[in-house]
Order: sequence, then structure tokens, then C-alpha cells
Amino acid sequence: MRLYRAMLESDDRSTRAAPPPDATTFNTVLGSVLEAKEPYTWLLRDAASVGITPDARTLALMLKNQPDLAATNRVWALARRRALPRSKAVWHHLIEAHLRNKRAGRAAALLGLMERDGYACDDTLSHNLHLRGLVGSGQGVRGEIALHIGNS
Repeated sequence: MRLYRAMLESDDRSTRAAPPPDATTFNTVLGSVLEAKEPYTWLLRDAASVGITPDARTLALMLKNQPDLAATNRVWALARRRALPRSKAVWHHLIEAHLRNKRAGRAAALLGLMERDGYACDDTLSHNLHLRGLVGSGQGVRGEIALHIGNS
């Protein structure tokens, strides 16, 4: 963390111990902090203090590492209020959170919202998430899987 602090604190380029932090720096530190299950709001404040706003990678990291669905939904609500950028990966992490938290039946609806948001569900991961949702919720699994495999 000393290197991170040096990046954050040095204003004079001639005496700077390290380059200034950018979104990648904050996302790298955020990933480590989240994996360690440590509080991370201080890091978001640090980023804001130097004019760096959360990006789609930040949002994906936060969604991926929430301890439960309530926390995931709080992050999603915050992202929507602040109009943070989304990506297919962000949507996938939101769906994964629902699957992890025994809400498999929401996968298909979330994939539909993802498509409405402009991200096609034509990739393998989207299909796999849909299949996991079907299996996890017990909704006509065999027929649905055969339908998806037949349409591939």
C-alpha cells in the first residue's frame, strides 16, 4: 500500500516516486481489497478525490465480490443512480450473484434486461448462465437444454 499512497500523494511530477493513479490502479487495488473482504468505500473516495469515476470494471468487481444478494442489489442501485457505465461483464456478474444466492429463476429475466440494455446474449457465457438458471430453478430443464443445443 506504500506504493499506492506514493502514487496518490505526490503532486510534483519531478519528485513523484511513482506515476499518478488511474482507473486501472484503483481497480487493481479494489480487486485486492474486495478479495480480502475488507471495506472498500475509502478507495472509492480516494478515486473521487483525484477525479477518477468508477467504470464498468469497477462495477463488475464490486458486483462479483458482494457477500449476499442484498449487498449486490445495493451496489446495482447505486450504479443506476449514478449512471455508472455497464458492460456485458457487469450484467454477467449481476446474474452470477443471483445464481450464487439461490435466485436462479431470475437469470432469464436478467438476460432479457441485458439485451434490452443493448448487450446481445449470443455468447457462450450468456447461454451458460441461462442454462445454470434453468437447472438451478428446475424449470423444464431437459426440454429447454435440448432447445438451446438445437438452436446453437
